[in-house]
Amino acid sequence: MFYRIVLFFIFALFLFSCSSNKDKKCTKKCNIWESCKIVNDSQTCVLNDGKCNSNEDCKDEKKNHCNESNTCVPFVCDEENPCKDNLTCYKSQCYDFSENKFENMDMLDFASSFKFYIMSDNKGEAEEKVSFKKMIEWTKDRDQKFVIGLGDHLKKGRDNLFLDFIENNEFYKNNFYPNIADGENEYYGEGQDDWGAGGKFLELFDFENKDNVTLRDNKAEYYASIKIGDITIHLIQVHFPDEPRDDAKLAWPQESRDYLINKLKSIEKTKNDIVIVGAHSIFGSWHNYLKKEELDIVLEKVDLGLSATVHEFAKMTASGHDNDATLFINTGAITHGLTSDGYLEVHFIKNPNRIIIQYIDMKKSSLEINKKTSWIKYINGKIEKL
Repeated sequence: MFYRIVLFFIFALFLFSCSSNKDKKCTKKCNIWESCKIVNDSQTCVLNDGKCNSNEDCKDEKKNHCNESNTCVPFVCDEENPCKDNLTCYKSQCYDFSENKFENMDMLDFASSFKFYIMSDNKGEAEEKVSFKKMIEWTKDRDQKFVIGLGDHLKKGRDNLFLDFIENNEFYKNNFYPNIADGENEYYGEGQDDWGAGGKFLELFDFENKDNVTLRDNKAEYYASIKIGDITIHLIQVHFPDEPRDDAKLAWPQESRDYLINKLKSIEKTKNDIVIVGAHSIFGSWHNYLKKEELDIVLEKVDLGLSATVHEFAKMTASGHDNDATLFINTGAITHGLTSDGYLEVHFIKNPNRIIIQYIDMKKSSLEINKKTSWIKYINGKIEKL
Protein backbone atom coordinates (compact mmCIF):
# COMPACT_ATOMS: atom_id res chain seq x y z
CA MET A 1 0.00 0.00 0.00
CA PHE A 2 2.85 2.35 0.86
CA TYR A 3 4.53 1.81 -2.51
CA ARG A 4 1.27 2.58 -4.33
CA ILE A 5 1.00 5.90 -2.52
CA VAL A 6 4.59 6.80 -3.43
CA LEU A 7 4.05 5.94 -7.11
CA PHE A 8 0.85 8.01 -7.15
CA PHE A 9 2.69 11.09 -5.84
CA ILE A 10 5.55 10.66 -8.35
CA PHE A 11 3.05 10.40 -11.24
CA ALA A 12 1.12 13.46 -9.97
CA LEU A 13 4.38 15.44 -9.71
CA PHE A 14 5.28 14.47 -13.29
CA LEU A 15 1.90 15.66 -14.60
CA PHE A 16 2.24 18.93 -12.71
CA SER A 17 5.73 19.47 -14.13
CA CYS A 18 4.54 18.85 -17.69
CA SER A 19 1.61 21.17 -17.18
CA SER A 20 3.91 23.86 -15.79
CA ASN A 21 6.33 23.61 -18.76
CA LYS A 22 3.45 23.65 -21.17
CA ASP A 23 2.00 26.77 -19.64
CA LYS A 24 5.38 28.46 -19.15
CA LYS A 25 6.23 30.96 -21.89
CA CYS A 26 9.66 31.10 -23.46
CA THR A 27 10.74 34.74 -23.21
CA LYS A 28 14.40 34.57 -24.20
CA LYS A 29 15.23 36.93 -27.06
CA CYS A 30 16.48 35.00 -30.09
CA ASN A 31 17.69 35.88 -33.59
CA ILE A 32 15.26 35.83 -36.49
CA TRP A 33 16.62 32.47 -37.65
CA GLU A 34 16.04 30.93 -34.21
CA SER A 35 13.14 30.02 -31.95
CA CYS A 36 12.99 30.11 -28.17
CA LYS A 37 12.36 26.68 -26.66
CA ILE A 38 12.32 25.31 -23.14
CA VAL A 39 14.73 22.42 -22.83
CA ASN A 40 15.25 20.73 -19.46
CA ASP A 41 13.37 23.54 -17.74
CA SER A 42 15.66 26.22 -19.19
CA GLN A 43 15.12 28.62 -22.05
CA THR A 44 17.38 28.30 -25.10
CA CYS A 45 17.53 29.48 -28.71
CA VAL A 46 17.29 26.73 -31.33
CA LEU A 47 17.85 27.04 -35.07
CA ASN A 48 14.69 27.01 -37.14
CA ASP A 49 14.43 24.36 -39.85
CA GLY A 50 16.61 25.40 -42.81
CA LYS A 51 17.77 28.56 -41.03
CA CYS A 52 21.34 29.52 -40.22
CA ASN A 53 23.73 32.10 -38.89
CA SER A 54 26.82 30.92 -40.79
CA ASN A 55 27.78 28.32 -43.38
CA GLU A 56 28.73 25.97 -40.54
CA ASP A 57 25.04 25.75 -39.58
CA CYS A 58 24.16 24.30 -43.00
CA LYS A 59 24.77 20.57 -42.70
CA ASP A 60 23.12 19.53 -45.98
CA GLU A 61 25.96 19.41 -48.56
CA LYS A 62 23.48 20.39 -51.28
CA LYS A 63 22.43 23.45 -49.26
CA ASN A 64 25.70 24.50 -47.72
CA HIS A 65 25.54 28.29 -47.97
CA CYS A 66 23.91 30.64 -45.46
CA ASN A 67 22.43 33.56 -47.41
CA GLU A 68 21.45 37.08 -46.31
CA SER A 69 18.03 35.81 -45.24
CA ASN A 70 19.68 33.35 -42.88
CA THR A 71 18.45 30.45 -44.98
CA CYS A 72 20.50 27.42 -46.04
CA VAL A 73 20.66 27.40 -49.84
CA PRO A 74 23.00 26.07 -52.52
CA PHE A 75 25.77 28.60 -53.08
CA VAL A 76 25.52 30.07 -56.56
CA CYS A 77 28.95 31.04 -57.87
CA ASP A 78 29.74 33.30 -60.79
CA GLU A 79 32.30 35.96 -61.73
CA GLU A 80 30.99 38.31 -59.06
CA ASN A 81 30.67 35.55 -56.45
CA PRO A 82 33.71 33.30 -56.89
CA CYS A 83 34.31 30.14 -54.92
CA LYS A 84 36.68 30.23 -51.95
CA ASP A 85 39.29 27.86 -50.55
CA ASN A 86 40.67 26.81 -53.97
CA LEU A 87 37.29 25.49 -55.09
CA THR A 88 36.24 25.77 -58.74
CA CYS A 89 32.95 27.16 -60.00
CA TYR A 90 31.23 24.71 -62.37
CA LYS A 91 27.63 25.35 -63.47
CA SER A 92 27.11 27.81 -60.59
CA GLN A 93 28.28 25.36 -57.92
CA CYS A 94 31.64 25.09 -56.14
CA TYR A 95 33.64 21.86 -56.43
CA ASP A 96 36.95 20.59 -55.10
CA PHE A 97 38.42 18.97 -58.22
CA SER A 98 41.47 17.79 -56.28
CA GLU A 99 39.22 15.04 -54.90
CA ASN A 100 38.78 13.60 -58.43
CA LYS A 101 35.01 13.24 -57.98
CA PHE A 102 33.78 13.91 -61.51
CA GLU A 103 30.08 13.34 -62.11
CA ASN A 104 30.22 13.20 -65.91
CA MET A 105 32.50 13.77 -68.91
CA ASP A 106 31.47 17.40 -69.23
CA MET A 107 32.65 18.09 -65.69
CA LEU A 108 35.93 16.25 -66.35
CA ASP A 109 36.45 18.26 -69.54
CA PHE A 110 35.81 21.48 -67.61
CA ALA A 111 38.28 20.56 -64.87
CA SER A 112 41.02 19.73 -67.38
CA SER A 113 43.68 22.11 -68.65
CA PHE A 114 43.82 20.07 -71.85
CA LYS A 115 43.07 16.64 -73.25
CA PHE A 116 44.11 14.28 -76.03
CA TYR A 117 43.24 10.79 -77.15
CA ILE A 118 44.97 7.58 -78.19
CA MET A 119 43.86 4.94 -80.67
CA SER A 120 45.31 1.92 -82.44
CA ASP A 121 44.73 -1.11 -84.67
CA ASN A 122 42.18 0.32 -87.10
CA LYS A 123 43.75 -1.77 -89.91
CA GLY A 124 43.27 0.90 -92.57
CA GLU A 125 39.65 1.53 -91.60
CA ALA A 126 38.10 4.91 -90.91
CA GLU A 127 34.61 6.39 -90.75
CA GLU A 128 33.08 3.55 -92.74
CA LYS A 129 33.31 1.67 -89.42
CA VAL A 130 30.79 2.61 -86.73
CA SER A 131 33.29 2.61 -83.86
CA PHE A 132 35.77 4.85 -85.66
CA LYS A 133 33.04 7.25 -86.74
CA LYS A 134 31.68 7.39 -83.20
CA MET A 135 35.17 8.15 -81.85
CA ILE A 136 35.47 11.10 -84.23
CA GLU A 137 32.02 12.38 -83.26
CA TRP A 138 32.73 12.03 -79.53
CA THR A 139 36.10 13.80 -79.71
CA LYS A 140 35.34 16.67 -82.07
CA ASP A 141 34.31 20.09 -80.70
CA ARG A 142 35.88 19.22 -77.33
CA ASP A 143 39.22 20.93 -77.96
CA GLN A 144 41.28 17.74 -78.13
CA LYS A 145 44.89 18.90 -78.62
CA PHE A 146 46.37 15.92 -80.47
CA VAL A 147 46.05 12.18 -81.15
CA ILE A 148 48.59 9.44 -80.47
CA GLY A 149 48.47 6.32 -82.63
CA LEU A 150 49.90 2.95 -81.52
CA GLY A 151 50.28 1.34 -84.91
CA ASP A 152 48.58 -1.05 -87.32
CA HIS A 153 46.80 1.89 -88.89
CA LEU A 154 47.18 0.33 -92.34
CA LYS A 155 46.62 -3.16 -93.74
CA LYS A 156 47.80 -4.53 -97.07
CA GLY A 157 45.00 -5.91 -99.25
CA ARG A 158 42.28 -3.66 -97.81
CA ASP A 159 40.81 -0.38 -99.00
CA ASN A 160 42.77 1.63 -96.41
CA LEU A 161 40.27 4.48 -96.42
CA PHE A 162 42.19 5.80 -93.44
CA LEU A 163 44.63 7.32 -95.93
CA ASP A 164 41.78 9.30 -97.54
CA PHE A 165 40.55 10.28 -94.09
CA ILE A 166 43.97 11.75 -93.21
CA GLU A 167 44.21 13.58 -96.53
CA ASN A 168 40.86 15.28 -95.91
CA ASN A 169 41.18 15.90 -92.16
CA GLU A 170 43.33 18.89 -91.25
CA PHE A 171 43.32 18.03 -87.56
CA TYR A 172 44.80 14.58 -88.18
CA LYS A 173 47.26 15.86 -90.76
CA ASN A 174 48.66 18.35 -88.26
CA ASN A 175 48.12 16.64 -84.90
CA PHE A 176 48.38 12.86 -85.37
CA TYR A 177 51.48 11.15 -83.94
CA PRO A 178 51.37 7.51 -85.06
CA ASN A 179 53.54 4.57 -84.11
CA ILE A 180 55.00 2.46 -86.91
CA ALA A 181 54.10 -1.22 -86.51
CA ASP A 182 53.90 -4.42 -88.56
CA GLY A 183 50.81 -3.26 -90.46
CA GLU A 184 52.70 -0.27 -91.83
CA ASN A 185 55.74 -2.45 -92.64
CA GLU A 186 53.55 -4.84 -94.62
CA TYR A 187 51.77 -2.03 -96.48
CA TYR A 188 54.91 -0.19 -97.59
CA GLY A 189 57.45 -3.04 -97.58
CA GLU A 190 57.91 -6.75 -98.20
CA GLY A 191 56.08 -8.02 -95.14
CA GLN A 192 55.28 -7.42 -91.48
CA ASP A 193 58.88 -8.22 -90.53
CA ASP A 194 60.36 -5.76 -93.04
CA TRP A 195 61.73 -3.73 -90.13
CA GLY A 196 61.24 0.00 -90.51
CA ALA A 197 59.69 -0.08 -93.99
CA GLY A 198 56.48 1.38 -92.57
CA GLY A 199 58.28 4.61 -91.74
CA LYS A 200 57.15 5.90 -95.13
CA PHE A 201 53.74 6.44 -93.46
CA LEU A 202 55.25 9.30 -91.45
CA GLU A 203 55.89 11.26 -94.64
CA LEU A 204 52.16 12.06 -94.74
CA PHE A 205 52.64 14.21 -91.62
CA ASP A 206 55.74 16.07 -92.83
CA PHE A 207 57.62 15.25 -89.63
CA GLU A 208 60.97 16.11 -91.23
CA ASN A 209 59.88 19.75 -91.45
CA LYS A 210 58.16 20.03 -88.07
CA ASP A 211 60.11 21.97 -85.46
CA ASN A 212 58.76 19.87 -82.59
CA VAL A 213 59.61 16.46 -84.11
CA THR A 214 63.01 14.78 -84.44
CA LEU A 215 63.09 11.70 -86.67
CA ARG A 216 65.66 9.02 -86.09
CA ASP A 217 67.83 8.14 -89.09
CA ASN A 218 65.76 4.99 -89.71
CA LYS A 219 62.71 7.25 -90.36
CA ALA A 220 60.49 4.86 -88.35
CA GLU A 221 61.14 6.20 -84.84
CA TYR A 222 60.93 9.72 -83.50
CA TYR A 223 60.73 12.09 -80.57
CA ALA A 224 58.04 14.80 -80.41
CA SER A 225 57.88 17.69 -77.96
CA ILE A 226 54.34 19.01 -77.64
CA LYS A 227 54.06 22.18 -75.56
CA ILE A 228 50.69 23.27 -74.15
CA GLY A 229 50.93 26.29 -71.87
CA ASP A 230 53.59 25.56 -69.26
CA ILE A 231 53.30 21.77 -69.78
CA THR A 232 55.51 19.80 -72.16
CA ILE A 233 54.51 16.36 -73.43
CA HIS A 234 57.57 14.33 -74.43
CA LEU A 235 56.48 11.56 -76.82
CA ILE A 236 58.92 8.83 -77.88
CA GLN A 237 57.65 6.40 -80.51
CA VAL A 238 59.85 3.32 -80.98
CA HIS A 239 59.50 0.59 -83.60
CA PHE A 240 58.63 -2.80 -82.09
CA PRO A 241 56.47 -4.71 -84.61
CA ASP A 242 55.01 -8.10 -83.70
CA GLU A 243 57.04 -9.86 -86.39
CA PRO A 244 59.27 -11.82 -86.32
CA ARG A 245 57.16 -13.16 -83.49
CA ASP A 246 59.68 -15.74 -82.34
CA ASP A 247 62.61 -13.34 -81.99
CA ALA A 248 62.11 -10.17 -79.95
CA LYS A 249 65.76 -9.21 -80.49
CA LEU A 250 65.02 -8.82 -84.20
CA ALA A 251 61.58 -7.26 -83.69
CA TRP A 252 63.01 -4.77 -81.18
CA PRO A 253 66.77 -4.57 -81.71
CA GLN A 254 69.15 -3.23 -79.07
CA GLU A 255 69.83 -0.10 -81.15
CA SER A 256 66.17 0.85 -80.79
CA ARG A 257 66.23 0.29 -77.04
CA ASP A 258 69.41 2.36 -76.79
CA TYR A 259 67.65 5.17 -78.66
CA LEU A 260 64.80 5.06 -76.14
CA ILE A 261 67.07 5.05 -73.08
CA ASN A 262 69.35 7.80 -74.36
CA LYS A 263 66.39 9.98 -75.22
CA LEU A 264 64.91 9.47 -71.75
CA LYS A 265 68.24 10.37 -70.14
CA SER A 266 68.25 13.64 -72.08
CA ILE A 267 64.88 14.75 -70.64
CA GLU A 268 65.10 16.99 -67.55
CA LYS A 269 61.95 15.77 -65.83
CA THR A 270 59.89 18.18 -63.69
CA LYS A 271 56.29 18.25 -62.53
CA ASN A 272 55.47 20.12 -65.75
CA ASP A 273 56.81 17.34 -67.99
CA ILE A 274 54.68 14.39 -69.13
CA VAL A 275 56.75 11.60 -70.67
CA ILE A 276 54.99 9.05 -72.90
CA VAL A 277 56.55 6.09 -74.69
CA GLY A 278 54.79 4.05 -77.38
CA ALA A 279 55.79 0.65 -78.79
CA HIS A 280 53.40 -1.70 -80.61
CA SER A 281 55.13 -4.85 -79.19
CA ILE A 282 54.78 -8.59 -79.84
CA PHE A 283 52.51 -9.81 -77.05
CA GLY A 284 50.99 -6.57 -75.77
CA SER A 285 53.75 -5.11 -73.60
CA TRP A 286 57.34 -3.95 -73.99
CA HIS A 287 58.72 -3.05 -70.57
CA ASN A 288 59.32 -6.73 -69.77
CA TYR A 289 61.84 -6.93 -72.64
CA LEU A 290 64.16 -4.38 -71.06
CA LYS A 291 67.27 -5.05 -69.01
CA LYS A 292 66.96 -4.11 -65.34
CA GLU A 293 69.08 -0.98 -65.71
CA GLU A 294 67.01 0.06 -68.75
CA LEU A 295 63.73 -0.56 -66.94
CA ASP A 296 64.92 1.47 -63.95
CA ILE A 297 65.37 4.51 -66.20
CA VAL A 298 61.94 3.98 -67.74
CA LEU A 299 60.32 3.74 -64.31
CA GLU A 300 62.08 6.90 -63.21
CA LYS A 301 61.22 9.04 -66.25
CA VAL A 302 58.11 7.68 -68.01
CA ASP A 303 54.59 8.54 -66.85
CA LEU A 304 52.66 6.58 -69.47
CA GLY A 305 53.91 3.51 -71.35
CA LEU A 306 51.68 2.51 -74.29
CA SER A 307 51.47 -0.74 -76.23
CA ALA A 308 48.98 -2.43 -78.55
CA THR A 309 48.78 -5.53 -80.84
CA VAL A 310 46.50 -7.73 -78.64
CA HIS A 311 43.36 -5.62 -79.30
CA GLU A 312 42.34 -5.65 -75.64
CA PHE A 313 42.61 -2.85 -73.11
CA ALA A 314 44.78 -3.68 -70.10
CA LYS A 315 46.45 -1.78 -67.27
CA MET A 316 49.88 -3.06 -66.30
CA THR A 317 52.63 -2.14 -63.87
CA ALA A 318 56.21 -3.27 -63.41
CA SER A 319 56.89 -5.76 -60.63
CA GLY A 320 57.00 -4.00 -57.27
CA HIS A 321 55.48 -0.80 -58.67
CA ASP A 322 51.74 -1.42 -58.58
CA ASN A 323 50.96 2.06 -57.29
CA ASP A 324 53.80 4.24 -58.54
CA ALA A 325 56.35 4.81 -61.32
CA THR A 326 55.14 4.16 -64.91
CA LEU A 327 51.52 3.40 -65.74
CA PHE A 328 51.59 0.87 -68.59
CA ILE A 329 48.47 0.65 -70.74
CA ASN A 330 47.56 -1.57 -73.67
CA THR A 331 45.45 0.66 -75.88
CA GLY A 332 42.99 -1.95 -77.16
CA ALA A 333 41.67 -1.40 -80.69
CA ILE A 334 39.26 1.12 -82.19
CA THR A 335 37.82 -1.22 -84.84
CA HIS A 336 39.10 -4.70 -84.01
CA GLY A 337 38.63 -4.98 -80.25
CA LEU A 338 38.76 -8.47 -78.83
CA THR A 339 35.79 -7.92 -76.49
CA SER A 340 34.89 -4.35 -77.43
CA ASP A 341 36.17 -1.59 -79.68
CA GLY A 342 37.51 1.45 -77.90
CA TYR A 343 40.08 4.20 -77.52
CA LEU A 344 41.80 6.07 -74.67
CA GLU A 345 41.00 9.59 -73.49
CA VAL A 346 43.60 11.44 -71.44
CA HIS A 347 42.78 14.54 -69.35
CA PHE A 348 45.48 16.68 -67.75
CA ILE A 349 44.44 18.44 -64.52
CA LYS A 350 46.47 20.80 -62.34
CA ASN A 351 46.80 21.19 -58.57
CA PRO A 352 48.20 18.63 -58.30
CA ASN A 353 49.46 17.86 -61.82
CA ARG A 354 48.02 14.55 -62.97
CA ILE A 355 46.56 12.73 -65.95
CA ILE A 356 43.36 10.72 -65.94
CA ILE A 357 43.41 7.89 -68.48
CA GLN A 358 40.30 5.93 -69.38
CA TYR A 359 39.33 3.39 -72.00
CA ILE A 360 36.19 4.51 -73.80
CA ASP A 361 34.01 1.52 -74.66
CA MET A 362 32.34 1.99 -78.05
CA LYS A 363 29.49 -0.33 -77.06
CA LYS A 364 28.11 2.56 -75.01
CA SER A 365 25.43 4.68 -76.65
CA SER A 366 26.89 7.94 -75.31
CA LEU A 367 30.18 9.30 -74.04
CA GLU A 368 30.49 8.73 -70.32
CA ILE A 369 33.15 8.20 -67.68
CA ASN A 370 34.08 4.54 -67.41
CA LYS A 371 35.42 4.16 -63.87
CA LYS A 372 36.15 0.46 -64.34
CA THR A 373 38.85 1.33 -66.86
CA SER A 374 39.99 4.71 -65.50
CA TRP A 375 43.26 5.46 -63.74
CA ILE A 376 44.96 8.53 -62.29
CA LYS A 377 48.69 9.00 -62.77
CA TYR A 378 50.16 11.83 -60.68
CA ILE A 379 53.12 13.34 -62.52
CA ASN A 380 56.29 11.98 -60.87
CA GLY A 381 54.04 10.25 -58.33
CA LYS A 382 51.54 7.56 -57.50
CA ILE A 383 48.97 5.64 -59.54
CA GLU A 384 45.43 5.15 -58.30
CA LYS A 385 41.95 4.23 -59.53
CA LEU A 386 39.57 7.03 -60.45
